[in-house]
Amino acid sequence: MVSSLGDRLKKLAKKILGDRLKKVSITREYIIAGTPEREEKWQYPLPAIREFVINAIIHRDYRKGIHSQFKVFRDKIELWNIGKLPEELTVEDLCKGNEKSIPRNIKIADIFKEAFLIEKYGSGIKRAVKEIEAYHLPAPQITESAGGLNVIITGSKDTIRDTIKDTKRDTLTGAEKENLILKKIKENPFITANDLSKILEINLRNTKKYLTKLKDQGKLDRLGSKRNGNWQVIEISGSGV
Repeated sequence: MVSSLGDRLKKLAKKILGDRLKKVSITREYIIAGTPEREEKWQYPLPAIREFVINAIIHRDYRKGIHSQFKVFRDKIELWNIGKLPEELTVEDLCKGNEKSIPRNIKIADIFKEAFLIEKYGSGIKRAVKEIEAYHLPAPQITESAGGLNVIITGSKDTIRDTIKDTKRDTLTGAEKENLILKKIKENPFITANDLSKILEINLRNTKKYLTKLKDQGKLDRLGSKRNGNWQVIEISGSGV
């Protein structure tokens, strides 16, 4: 009986986060970088989304008879699950993975653990938050709302069209793009990231990644505010810039 229920729960989780949902609602990019195999990148880190879905199944208050709600928009995913947090547990505890996990449905949680769909109690949300941030996305907004828990995961607004656009400059290496950025900033210290994006013919997100990398390397600095400030190229001996 238990193994049968476990199989049904595993199928339920896969159905909620199955190929149909991904194909219809979540953007997938193909990154071509001069290698024989293309790189596939989803709009969100799927393991993190899976963690939130499984968490909803385990902690839902089934006595209320209210369905969990999963809404997928172009640039965000919103999940709401009926069931308040225990008084001794806070949203901050969830995000930090403090050892105070109190599964609402312990038998369901045990089945998921035995099926290797969760590692240990109290660690899933913390791991999901880290995966989302490592994906260069904003930390999810987790709040208590309408007698339940609401999660908003904001995704990149970049589309496959942006990825195709980036392939136009595939003949340039990363170092060559960085040098081009420094050259253009030298010519115009007030140039914007958006202008650089157009010059490089890559999307704004990747342009900002190059700018951040150059600042981390000590080759570039930002003076003043984001709106009225300007860039300053820091001369490094032997840089060739």
